[in-house]
Amino acid sequence: KRSISGKILVTTIFILFLLALVLVSLMSRSMTSLTGTILTDVLPSMTKTASQSVEANIHVLADRIIMIGDNNVMTYAASPTDQKKSVMEKAASGIEFIWLGLYDAEGNLYIGEDSCPKSLQERKIFPLLQETQNVVVDDVEFSSGQLELAVGKPITDEEGELLYYLVGSYKYEVLNDVLNSINISANGEAF
Repeated sequence: KRSISGKILVTTIFILFLLALVLVSLMSRSMTSLTGTILTDVLPSMTKTASQSVEANIHVLADRIIMIGDNNVMTYAASPTDQKKSVMEKAASGIEFIWLGLYDAEGNLYIGEDSCPKSLQERKIFPLLQETQNVVVDDVEFSSGQLELAVGKPITDEEGELLYYLVGSYKYEVLNDVLNSINISANGEAF
């Protein structure tokens, strides 16, 4: 037979075990609920900040293409091919392009590096360039073992006649770096 102190000890241990189990269960549910609430509060701010950062970065990428395309050598129809090539090489050396090419009205490569696609006709950017006659950002595409984001712009002469399409492709990591740089502050704001 067990002594009274043994029975009290076993009962106390059993009660403490049950109490610990109930507390762990309550804490687990509370933490799950709290995590959901925090994510619900933080995600809109983080999404807004991320979208603004990506949008700003895409504007920078588009501005670079616009800057290259607005060069007088590019917009003057009689400019020699070697001058256009020189402008593109100089621009490509200062900006992190995967490739930069000048394409004719049919989407065939006119001037560009070996890494340029020989034709834009199979890409989504080409019909958009033709339709809008404005700056276009292509869908992300996997090419040459990496993700890339192409941005294009029609080049027109002084009378507004289409001369070429200037298309440059950036490494997708440009946007990935922006997304990785987003932080959450102590009060739940994204920056």
